[in-house]
Amino acid sequence: MRKKRKYIILTFATTEAALAVESACAEQNLPGRLIPTPQSVSAGCGLAWRVPAEEAGPLLAQLDSFAVERVGEAEM
Repeated sequence: MRKKRKYIILTFATTEAALAVESACAEQNLPGRLIPTPQSVSAGCGLAWRVPAEEAGPLLAQLDSFAVERVGEAEM
């Protein structure tokens, strides 16, 4: 049985914002990946960024510098 992990889910207002975060994270070697927004989260453009909660610190610290509008964040 796989061990459950907690994730931070970031949702975005637009697809462009989600793709901008994906690009910025790739450039800066930040963890995470683009996923379809989970059904339990009804917000945004349909795309979300998922990062393991224990690895989210560096991403959250730099998120404001990405200059993208995000709708919200949740821990799942």
